[in-house]
Amino acid sequence: MKWKTKFGKCIYVSPSGYKVYQNFFYRWLTLGSSALQTVINRHNPQKPVLYYIPVLTLMARKFPGTCCVLGLGGASVPQLLISENTDQNIVVIDNSEEVIQIAKQFFMVDSIPGLTLIQQNANAYLRECTNQYKHLIIDLYDANHFPAECNNEEFFIHAKNRVTHDGFLAINLANYKEQWPVYQFIKKHFKNILVIPVKKSANMVIIASADENHGHFMNQIESSHQFKRIVWMDSWGFVGKY
Repeated sequence: MKWKTKFGKCIYVSPSGYKVYQNFFYRWLTLGSSALQTVINRHNPQKPVLYYIPVLTLMARKFPGTCCVLGLGGASVPQLLISENTDQNIVVIDNSEEVIQIAKQFFMVDSIPGLTLIQQNANAYLRECTNQYKHLIIDLYDANHFPAECNNEEFFIHAKNRVTHDGFLAINLANYKEQWPVYQFIKKHFKNILVIPVKKSANMVIIASADENHGHFMNQIESSHQFKRIVWMDSWGFVGKY
């Protein structure tokens, strides 16, 4: 990834210190640290650059349906979803007015069809919302951490309630120190889980199913034909090599 962001020039700094950089091929966003929040190909913004994006969106692309994304960043998730299913309706929740403005100005979010953008705290949205979604995709990391207001059992209880009986939760966990505690919250409320370490990164994606039929869940996972193997680990349960 480093070579893709070489020779970058900072083209925007927000009041909170969020920065947008670009070189001839790529544009990227940082939120107060050197961590890359979003990287897009300037000439093909629907093609994902960060390795975790295809993994995080796997089930939503394989089994399209109503979709809610918590965390906007530079809109890489909805860009990829729309590129494969132009009829997809997506609700995106983000708490930051600055991030939303940056996504509109520099990451072409307004050009994504079927997207509804709501400025609200993710925890509050799940608590107050009465809609259910086939796919709940959670990508909430700031510069370093999963938000404290979402890093608790209550958040995942609300998340379970927002997923349809045949739906999926998918979450990106970027800080290795937080992966195990968050996994425990998910494990308590979702019976079927697949843990996916993301190649060439510290990220981990967890896919969880609201359907309690384990055989059906594994058949859906395997039907994606994206896993080299799936193994059982006593600590993490089923782990897939993507």
